[in-house]
Amino acid sequence: MPVSVGIEEAAPVSDVGGPPPGFTQDADYERAIDDRSNAEASDDNSESGDAGPEVVDPSEGEAAENGGFDPDAAARDDHDAVVEVLRQVIVDVRREIADLRAELNAVRRELRDRGEELRQALQLAPRHESDYQKLIALLNEMLEAGRGQSPDRGCQVMSKSQALKAETKLARKRWPDHAWDKIWDKLKTVLPRIWSMISHLLAVEEWKVSGQAGTGMFGLAQVGVEITFGR
Repeated sequence: MPVSVGIEEAAPVSDVGGPPPGFTQDADYERAIDDRSNAEASDDNSESGDAGPEVVDPSEGEAAENGGFDPDAAARDDHDAVVEVLRQVIVDVRREIADLRAELNAVRRELRDRGEELRQALQLAPRHESDYQKLIALLNEMLEAGRGQSPDRGCQVMSKSQALKAETKLARKRWPDHAWDKIWDKLKTVLPRIWSMISHLLAVEEWKVSGQAGTGMFGLAQVGVEITFGR
């Protein structure tokens, strides 16, 4: 007896519409479609010779995580700004060094010139000290000798006192703010008394002072005194 076998015809798979037989839920059907798409993409990558996943710069990821802020770039900007200012400071310091050296050289020249002035003043002052002591000794001798003595001491007293007066007058102008002003004031007060003392002890008819300025020690004065004595 012949056996008839019934062949059930498979339902065609449609690109649209519901899932094919065997899929009970739409979600299962969608997952299957995604898996097939991923497998096809993997095959395409293998055929194209792709060596592996793309390498991503960590800083880009960090910048993305920080909302686009790049700490390395910010640190570089700070570094460049600081170094620029410090280089300007170095230039300023070098200028200051040059200015200080120039000022030091000027002070050295000034001190050298000032030192020469003080050296000359220091030579003049001790000589004046000695001359004033000699003048006192001459006055003492005149007083002890009394009237009628030789006019030699009188000439010496007047010559020395006038020379001291001339040198002191120039010294107070050359070296102001020193003791020469005080010495000048005191000397002017005693010179008339010196002349008065001489006139009491000697018969003086006339006298005059002669000399040239600028020919003495340190460009000061040389003074001579001419006195005519009576009998």
